[in-house]
Amino acid sequence: MDAIYGRGFVYDGQGNRVFSGGLALAPPSDINNLTLLGYANPDYNFGINNKFSYKNFTFSFQFDGRIGGVIWNEVYKDGMNGGTAIESASGDFGA
Repeated sequence: MDAIYGRGFVYDGQGNRVFSGGLALAPPSDINNLTLLGYANPDYNFGINNKFSYKNFTFSFQFDGRIGGVIWNEVYKDGMNGGTAIESASGDFGA
């Protein structure tokens, strides 16, 4: 139920993603030919918290994290679309 499907990307014969104008090329849109992009739910959640008190001083901390899953980065998408992301640079500024 948490699977994310999409168009995926175009790859060359060596398995490298094909780019045009700084953006990865997507195959033609076909609702019957979607690719599994990943899963939204993480494989593992973890967390720890603790609290120490001594007289009038209290110290507490918390660590938590997620391992696995797919996260959509809207800022990265906008940077690639607008040409402001470093990966979209070419010439003297990019690779």
